[in-house]
Amino acid sequence: MLRSKPVQKRLLKQVNRAAEKGAELAAPVIVRGAGRADFILGDRYGTSCAPELTDCAQACLRDMGYKVARNKPYAGGFITEHYGRPGRGLHAMQVEINRALYVDEQTLQPTEGFAPLRADLIKFMRTLIAICDEIDGEAMPLAAE
Repeated sequence: MLRSKPVQKRLLKQVNRAAEKGAELAAPVIVRGAGRADFILGDRYGTSCAPELTDCAQACLRDMGYKVARNKPYAGGFITEHYGRPGRGLHAMQVEINRALYVDEQTLQPTEGFAPLRADLIKFMRTLIAICDEIDGEAMPLAAE
């Protein structure tokens, strides 16, 4: 089994550095696209990532007030398909974010939703990093797309 402590430490360090650069930990200002999910989590229908990790990601985002879909319309791409091997301890999950949450889709300028989304993504990443050691009781390597 591959160990992921160095990867987790580097990732947590990067998340903390981003937080220090001004992410406000405020309640989200959610601007929803017409009927679209705010986030789509792709785990190739459970084949590229432990279901517990995807379940945690989905619950975390929903608890923050986001509409979350799973595998539809995006189940994951090349990286999740070719590198996600949960049986070997390598988990890959694709996270798609609805641009309407953070950018004016006409002008492509950031909206007032940008800073709260950034803060929520930092909380989201911290949550996922924290559960990595809990799945199967061992450290879990990460693959990101």
